[in-house]
Amino acid sequence: MLRVADGRWPVAGPGRRRRAGHYDARVPELPEVETIRRDLDAAIVARRIVDVAVLDPKLVHGTVPERFRERLTGARLRGTARRGKYLVLRLDRGLLVLHLMMSGRLQLRATAAPLPH
Repeated sequence: MLRVADGRWPVAGPGRRRRAGHYDARVPELPEVETIRRDLDAAIVARRIVDVAVLDPKLVHGTVPERFRERLTGARLRGTARRGKYLVLRLDRGLLVLHLMMSGRLQLRATAAPLPH
């Protein structure tokens, strides 16, 4: 999780159901991903990342969680983009690419709120 300078954390949450073959899959649709991108653009662009918590190390690809945290802490968010179902956060130190996976959304919430378990 990334905490931005105003003290809010983006947190994954549930998506919507759709039929995929013989089973129901919870996968975000492109319009939902674009809506999230626009909301993030308005909420976190020009803010600085003040803390990073890796809750599941398997979700960090290309580096170890400690290095991931070091590289993101202190970075300033410059903008957002979308490539298919991937969200791209443009940072002053490069790019952070996110996939919403099965959840289908991100939420911003105050740091005083308890983390989900």
